[in-house]
Amino acid sequence: GGRIRNMNFQGYTVECGANWISGLERTYDNPVYKLAKDVDLQGHRSKRDDADSLYAVDDGGNDVTQEYLAAVETFNTSYERAVELVAQRKLTPQSDVDVKSILAECGWDTRAPNTTAAEKAAEYNTLEVWVSDGLGNLSAAHDLKENANDVDLGQEEIFVEDPRGFNCILNGMIRDIEAAGGRILLNTA
Repeated sequence: GGRIRNMNFQGYTVECGANWISGLERTYDNPVYKLAKDVDLQGHRSKRDDADSLYAVDDGGNDVTQEYLAAVETFNTSYERAVELVAQRKLTPQSDVDVKSILAECGWDTRAPNTTAAEKAAEYNTLEVWVSDGLGNLSAAHDLKENANDVDLGQEEIFVEDPRGFNCILNGMIRDIEAAGGRILLNTA
């Protein structure tokens, strides 16, 4: 899920928001996956933990894959410690603290001035992309649980690679609504 928006870049459709459909039919009966199948959305199954499928570049186009993977490994170690710490403290919404504070206690602090872009990307990829609550609002009591990002949908997912863009799902829904005699009213405010 996410914000559906794409752009054309060098003749390719590049997704700027939603890229993955997480939670396929074997794990979770995800209605978005069904809609994607209905419009024959193209993509491939991705393995988010498979280092061989990752390629990271910096803003200059330089390969920083190894630096990113090292940052991910360090982040994951601190994240696992933080999950254990939250469980030990038995945090509740009433005794909650923010995720960044717990991570800092466990050796990970991207608030430090010497934080690298790879470290920021590693944190963002887990906390913003997979947990999806927004980095500023993450709750340790709610979001730092074992497999917190997989509770609802599981890890089966498809990375969208369709020249029509992810929004072809919405276009398919609009066609179905209009074919049934319905109308679409867009908010232009």
